[in-house]
Amino acid sequence: MSSNNNNQVEPQVSPSQQSSSDFSDLQPKNKNKKIFIVVCILVFIFSILLVGGWYYMNKKAIEQKNQLQAQNDALNQKIQDLQKTTPVTIQKQNQNEQAYFTKYEKINFTYPTTFKLTDTSTAGGANGEVGSDNIVLTNGLFKGTIQTGLFGVGGACPDCKVLLSEPINFLGKSRFLNYVSSDGGPKVDYVVVTDTPQESFGYLKGKNVTVTDGQTALMIFQASYMNGDKQIPKTLVELQNDPNIAAFKQVLTSMKY
Repeated sequence: MSSNNNNQVEPQVSPSQQSSSDFSDLQPKNKNKKIFIVVCILVFIFSILLVGGWYYMNKKAIEQKNQLQAQNDALNQKIQDLQKTTPVTIQKQNQNEQAYFTKYEKINFTYPTTFKLTDTSTAGGANGEVGSDNIVLTNGLFKGTIQTGLFGVGGACPDCKVLLSEPINFLGKSRFLNYVSSDGGPKVDYVVVTDTPQESFGYLKGKNVTVTDGQTALMIFQASYMNGDKQIPKTLVELQNDPNIAAFKQVLTSMKY
């Protein structure tokens, strides 16, 4: 009997108690796993938003850049089209004037809308010039001429006489507008821009048109009243008070390279 008393009885654990203990051990692990999954999902969503935002902003920037480039290309094309159109006439803000640009000598000037402008400029020439400007401004019987690219002009006029010489600022230089009689009489046959107050022809050296040997071609700026091909003489008083002569003076003083 003493041997039976010495045998110790071990406590018995029920299955329900064992299951409860195992479940309590798994709870922290499941919680950590859920947190990890949530963090991964948030990181994924944030990454998508970040990449999507960058893609949207980049696409928008590219679209704006392409739009600006298209506008710039269109503007450059318009500028090129305008540069190709020479000579060019532009309506000014002053509705009584227009601007003009000669094709070969490259002279800018303005003229009144009361004048009719005719341009019969021609390319090339017998002496190697690139071309010659030939522009006529008319109003009734009045005729003002602008000619450039000239070479081999005629000789002196022994009967021509300067009846009056007026200083004029022309193409950035001090020159003269001479009133000339072709036969030495008291009436004026034409007015012409010259370098000196004694000249009757008024052939000026140009700037942008040269001939074969490199010399600068000549140009002339002259006005008169014409009946067909014949000049109509006028008195000095008539021309000094003539609105067409006054307008032609404004054309001359507006000229510049």
